[in-house]
Amino acid sequence: MPTDMCKAMAYVQKSLVDNCTVVHRPNHPLTMLHSVVLNIFKDPILDNTPSLQVVNVYHPLATDHSLGYFFCHHINDINPTLLISDFNTHSL
Repeated sequence: MPTDMCKAMAYVQKSLVDNCTVVHRPNHPLTMLHSVVLNIFKDPILDNTPSLQVVNVYHPLATDHSLGYFFCHHINDINPTLLISDFNTHSL
């Protein structure tokens, strides 16, 4: 929608990009306007399993502070996953 605004982003250090492959996952169930999912591969040609999955979430201020939408999605147990967020818990 024209009124929608992206609320999450990710910066990747150049040395990481020089030594790994970083892939944005726009079709991941957790990728929304307020979340970003990145997969980091040491060598995607040799191994199609990410070395690390990064999930960055911004939980906007709202009257409904439920994070159920986020915790109802399965995160693959094989991939180490780093969850980073501003859950805005100070406003609960």
